[in-house]
Amino acid sequence: MPRKQLRFGRGFKVAMSNKRAQAATMVIARGDCEGGTDNKHRGADQWLFVLSGSGVATLGVRTRRIKAGTRVLIERGTTHEIRNTGRTPLKTLNLYVPPAYAMTLPRMTSTDHTRDAARCATCGVSVATGRGRSLAIVGITCTLGVCSGACTECMTFLT
Repeated sequence: MPRKQLRFGRGFKVAMSNKRAQAATMVIARGDCEGGTDNKHRGADQWLFVLSGSGVATLGVRTRRIKAGTRVLIERGTTHEIRNTGRTPLKTLNLYVPPAYAMTLPRMTSTDHTRDAARCATCGVSVATGRGRSLAIVGITCTLGVCSGACTECMTFLT
């Protein structure tokens, strides 16, 4: 079972991802905001849960107050902005279905070009792959077809 201890640092950070969903943390400082009139996710719904702090969520032309315990569904294609209007940092946990953000490509190394396997550079576990496609990873052309999937140990998203 993949698990991760979440750390709520400054700003937005994707914490965990697989092919079907993605989790991210977001901390907005007092008076700051994330998003705006051009911020939208074309292919993903965003579920935002306020852990602490308070502010306003603007979805399209509607604005609503948010505080600890508030859940906001931001449907795909909806422009949105989250603004901290409180006195403390606004901390949120965000879930995206399907994933909205590309994960950084991990450094992967081929273990054997005759087998369908590669190693996740994050945790070293062998990652099963498919054949037939070429992909350049960290400057190495790999014909193993490591084009998608996720490391089952550390949940590093492979694209």
